[in-house]
Amino acid sequence: MKRTLATLIVLGLALQVSAQALSGLLIPSDARSLALGGIQQNHGSAIGSAQAIFGIWAPASAGSKIVGGDGYFRFGDRLTISFEGRDFIDTPYEISNHKGAYSGTFQPYEFILALGGSFIINDNIEAGLKIKSVTSIIGEAAKGGAICGDLWASYGTEKWSARLAFRNLGPAIDYGNGPSALPMLAAAGGEWRPISKLLVTGEASVLFSGALMAGLGAEYDIADFVSARAGFHYGDSSKALPSFASVGLGGHIAGVNLDAAYIFGSPATGNSFMVGLGYSF
Repeated sequence: MKRTLATLIVLGLALQVSAQALSGLLIPSDARSLALGGIQQNHGSAIGSAQAIFGIWAPASAGSKIVGGDGYFRFGDRLTISFEGRDFIDTPYEISNHKGAYSGTFQPYEFILALGGSFIINDNIEAGLKIKSVTSIIGEAAKGGAICGDLWASYGTEKWSARLAFRNLGPAIDYGNGPSALPMLAAAGGEWRPISKLLVTGEASVLFSGALMAGLGAEYDIADFVSARAGFHYGDSSKALPSFASVGLGGHIAGVNLDAAYIFGSPATGNSFMVGLGYSF
């Protein structure tokens, strides 16, 4: 009885965190973006970059381990190719047979693999797309896959930029008991650099399911190689990522980048964190 009750509690909390199918598609893929209120950031100015990431998402409920990496490479002055791979490994839960007897444990997971590209049209306009393949297993007999994509365009100067994006566009995923919609959304945001050492970024999103999300973040360069970051994300715990506050630090020297982010102020996702170690050239 105690084992069954504990299992129901864990599953209930997990549903609060990820009521939307494939909620991993809404979690930022790098520590810098997570520290800035969950707002996905553009590629840097380097010719190329690659990093490995590790994190724990919602340790009090889902307890998902996030393991993966991403990177990009510029071809000439206009074309950039990016890649990404992330594995979400949830805390195992206990399962029972048709008689209600304990029969072992099961560990849900979600794997995202993505390939993208962007093209600089002129000095101010850039546009891009990303294709993502997702595999999701939430139960012994509940496995599904999906292909979806992102489209975006931005206009910017040295001081500011504006961006419009459509993310996770694709058909519903089916785990064997009917289709579940992907977390498709439209987002508008931008960045502003009032002084050389300060970056302010914000974004508002409308999920096609009817939920709203918004984020606001700031990054300040304390020294030539250290950056302090903070942000806030507003969300919907039933259809999107819950609201949370975030802080983080970043350091870079001789091409090596180390970033860390920490989430607080949220019963569902509090104490989540992510770290990233990479190299830019």
